[in-house]
Amino acid sequence: MWFMKKIFHVLLILSLSSFAQTNFKLMTYNLLNYPGTDTTTRNPYFRTVIENAQPDILVVQEITSQNGVNGFLNNVMNIASSGFAAGSFLDGPDSDNAIFYKSSLFTFLANNRLVTSLRDINEFVLKVNSTDDTLRIFSVHLKASTGTTNEQQRLAEVTVLRNYTSNLSSSSYYLVVGDFNIYRSTEPAFQKLLDQNQNGYFIDPLGLTGTFNQSAYAIYHTQSPRVRAFGGGSTGGLDDRFDMILMSPSIMNPGRITYVSNSTIAYGNDGLHYNDSINPQPTI
Repeated sequence: MWFMKKIFHVLLILSLSSFAQTNFKLMTYNLLNYPGTDTTTRNPYFRTVIENAQPDILVVQEITSQNGVNGFLNNVMNIASSGFAAGSFLDGPDSDNAIFYKSSLFTFLANNRLVTSLRDINEFVLKVNSTDDTLRIFSVHLKASTGTTNEQQRLAEVTVLRNYTSNLSSSSYYLVVGDFNIYRSTEPAFQKLLDQNQNGYFIDPLGLTGTFNQSAYAIYHTQSPRVRAFGGGSTGGLDDRFDMILMSPSIMNPGRITYVSNSTIAYGNDGLHYNDSINPQPTI
């Protein structure tokens, strides 16, 4: 998995209550400039990930074209598993978001663009086939890097999102997933997402506080699985919780679509490689 920006991707389980309770997995993954020029090398690794994780919905960032969506669907998703379809793709001003889903479980309804100054936020709207409920999944890839200027840009981006979600019904089922590039719980963008003074807020199922780059949070880190530079990905070792899934109060509370407690994981992370690449055998 050396050819990926992140081998760790956030996955959680939601429960559908109808005549019989059914669980499904939702995953988010930054694919790093996909398809790029090296899909022959990278696709087998992606297939290994999907085959083992078995998501029912996969939302991705840094996909660059409709050809990339088609290629990932045909050469990764439906080889590693089966029965996947892709939602409609909107080509924005930078790298983009896409969604893949099990068509037996969900029906794709819409891809709505929320425009920011850097990259679009996409709202993927699905119908849950077994209950006819509507599930909204927002995919973000916020401004990277530290510093006040970058923090303020991330705040501006999530403000666009919060202005949109504030108009949703309090009973709506919605989540925001993706590459947030947020370093700590006190960062303005994170506080904006969780601000309960306005309708449309999100809940962090992990409830982590403080700076995310600390050894105590090693099991939750997703960035970066290597310490040397190659292939365009980030370096520095595994030390940040950039990839997250946050959800609406209606999903956190018991209902027709409900979060399964303690099911949020950075898939593939053993928690023993803080500030290190993933390859070395851990010291226990």
